[in-house]
Amino acid sequence: MHQHVSGNGVRRWGREVGRAVFCLLFPSPCRLCGLPLQHARRLPVCPSCLSAAAAPAGLGLPVCRQCGDPVPAPAEDGLCLACRTTPPAYACARAATVYRGAARELILQLKFHGLRPAASFWAQQLEVLARALPELPHLVIPVPLGRQRQRQRGYNQSADIARHLARRLACAYTPGALHRRRETAPQSGLDRAARIRNLDGAFAASARVAGQRVLLIDDVFTTGATAHAAAAALRRAGARQVVVLTAARAALEFAAPLTAAGSAA
Repeated sequence: MHQHVSGNGVRRWGREVGRAVFCLLFPSPCRLCGLPLQHARRLPVCPSCLSAAAAPAGLGLPVCRQCGDPVPAPAEDGLCLACRTTPPAYACARAATVYRGAARELILQLKFHGLRPAASFWAQQLEVLARALPELPHLVIPVPLGRQRQRQRGYNQSADIARHLARRLACAYTPGALHRRRETAPQSGLDRAARIRNLDGAFAASARVAGQRVLLIDDVFTTGATAHAAAAALRRAGARQVVVLTAARAALEFAAPLTAAGSAA
């Protein structure tokens, strides 16, 4: 037993030395800050940048218990005026961090520059939020890309994150349960009203989601229009509940942790 443990320790030490020597002879830069990496790694991002990207967004400030937007003075029901007036189709939406700095750059590297190992990193961050839910989901579903964009990019970054997260949670990963019925214009540059019009009728869900708690995964939450449209399709197909988790949230200085409010229908 002792020899086995010692042997494992030696092999581990040998691998670390090998990685260090490789980096010394063939230095590779961090994909975010450009500094040389000290160790070879599947995700070529230095520990300092990963730490900055993973910095939690929550500052303990009041937010709407449903959409997660900041509210100056929380109402008794915990909802913002928008959610009280026009409730979104999802039960609640939260993000691991704010879309800025290292987090923004890491998402852009994943989304547009083929840094797909970053999906596992974001899944690790979202696992913390998912396990804070009152109940784990039955299904983990990514926001789908249109066929044309999927062909151009070759992969769906949200699907990569969702697949890793489902494995961590031991939940069913069911990307085919939600699809885009038509191509939509890029959402960037559109205001909330234009985004809602752009996504009207864009999603459809299968009967597979009927009666199920669904965890809907996307990379960035901006206005919530995509999350609402996708969640609405899931609810029309009979999903019992939809919770939205994203790697980052745009235009907010914080995102609150999930609480029992996530169990709202």
